[in-house]
Formats: sequence, C-alpha cells, structure tokens
Amino acid sequence: MREFLLFAHVTGAILLIGPATLVTSRFARFAANGELAEAEAAHRTSRSYGTASIVVPVVGIVLAARIDAFDQLWVQAALTVFIVGTALLALVHLPAQKAAISRLQAGEAVEAGILGRLRSSAGLYAVSWVAVVWLMIDKPA
Repeated sequence: MREFLLFAHVTGAILLIGPATLVTSRFARFAANGELAEAEAAHRTSRSYGTASIVVPVVGIVLAARIDAFDQLWVQAALTVFIVGTALLALVHLPAQKAAISRLQAGEAVEAGILGRLRSSAGLYAVSWVAVVWLMIDKPA
C-alpha cells in the first residue's frame, strides 16, 4: 500500500502541479502580447489543475500517516509550503489573470502592474514546488 500511495502522490504532483506551474508561468506572456484566446485557455488550465492538485497533499497526508511520518518536520514544512503555494495561486495569481483577461476582452493593454503581479506570483508559485521537492528528497530534521 505504501508504494501505491507514493506512486499516486508523485504522479499527482507531476500530472497536476506540473501543468499548473507551466501554464501560470506562460500566462503573462500571453497577456502582454494581447493573446486573449491563449490567456483564457491558460486561465482555465491554471484554475482547474490548481484546484485538482489538492489530491497531492491529501494522498501525501494519508501516506505520511501510514508510515508514521506526520510528526516529521519535513512533512509539516512541505504541507505548509503547499498551502502557501496554493494560496498564492488562489489569492494573487488567479485574480491577476482575471484582471488581465478583462482588460484584453475590453480591447485594452494589460497594465504593467498586473503583468508584474502575474510574473512574480508565477515565479513564487514555481519556487514553492522546488522547495517541496527539496523537502521530500532531503528530509531535513
């Protein structure tokens, strides 16, 4: 059972968090270039894959409980970083995407401030997953 849970956890991270991270990093370029259709598709992908990625920590929590590792600092830190990354997506990045799409739908250029928010939140979102991977591999005490 441990192997199956680990498989589901890692596969979920690759198939759900990976695409969400990729598309959030591309969104600002679409917005800056006025590519409305691409921006709308990227927004749908960011939102749906970002939401579906909740599967990853759920399976991780079940796995940690099964192997009696939930009291380990690295597990708690990884879960905290996941929550921060997800909050960043939900509270900063997705609203900035909506704002950019609204501007593009109105035929207006996307403001530099919105583009900056999109770029910085996408970068921090990606860095959060790098931190989680490091915690999962190094398992610091």
